[in-house]
Amino acid sequence: MSKKNLLELCLSPDLGGLELYMVRSAKALVNDFNVISVIGEKTKLLQYYEDTIYEYQQIKRKGSFSIGAARNLAKIIDANNIDIVHLHWTKDIPVAVMAKVFSKTKPKQLFIRINNTKE
Repeated sequence: MSKKNLLELCLSPDLGGLELYMVRSAKALVNDFNVISVIGEKTKLLQYYEDTIYEYQQIKRKGSFSIGAARNLAKIIDANNIDIVHLHWTKDIPVAVMAKVFSKTKPKQLFIRINNTKE
C-alpha cells in the first residue's frame, strides 16, 4: 500500500513552540507519509530544513488573506498530490482554505492547536 502525501504547513516567521512542533511532526511522520513542509519565505524555521534530507518549499505570505500565497500553496498541493494539509498556526487557516478552493486535488485539512498553558 502506498503512503499518503502529507503537507506540513507553518508560515509563521517566529521560532517558538508551535513552529518547532511543526518541524518535529514533519520529521516524525516521514516514515508513515510522504511529507513535504511548506514554510514562510522569511522564517527562522529554515535552519531546521537546510542541508537535511527533509523536503520543504518556501512561499511568501503578505497577510492572513494572501491570495498569492494561497495560489502558490495550491500549486504545491497539486504538484505533490497532497492528501492531507496539517496546519499549526491559526493565521494560516485562511491561506490553507483558499488554497483548497484553488487546488484541483482538494486535500483534507487538519488543524492542531497546541496549548501549553497550565491550569
